[in-house]
Amino acid sequence: IIPMDTFKDDPNSNALRLSVLAKRIAKSDDEQTKLNKLLNKYDSNDDGMFNAEEFGNIIEDLMKTKKTKKSLGRYLSIAVALIAILGVSNIGTAFLADNLTKEFRVNNDGK
Repeated sequence: IIPMDTFKDDPNSNALRLSVLAKRIAKSDDEQTKLNKLLNKYDSNDDGMFNAEEFGNIIEDLMKTKKTKKSLGRYLSIAVALIAILGVSNIGTAFLADNLTKEFRVNNDGK
């Protein structure tokens, strides 16, 4: 992790800090570009440092993402349960239809 004051004397510190950080974390050029975009998204005043408000925005987004992930997990569980119930219902309906369409035979005595 790079300390926040590492590049404080450099007027171009934001671009420099973010590129160094991206190179340390990311494995490929594409990952570095994505990481730079993500870091620039939260550095709203382009000073190369995250202040309390910017850090708060990061935490808010993280919490929203976790909440969304939890909601999607619930929806997926409900969907899987519903699909299972419908599958069993479909098999039961087919079995019932098969039994109802069997031929009826009448004996000579009328039974």
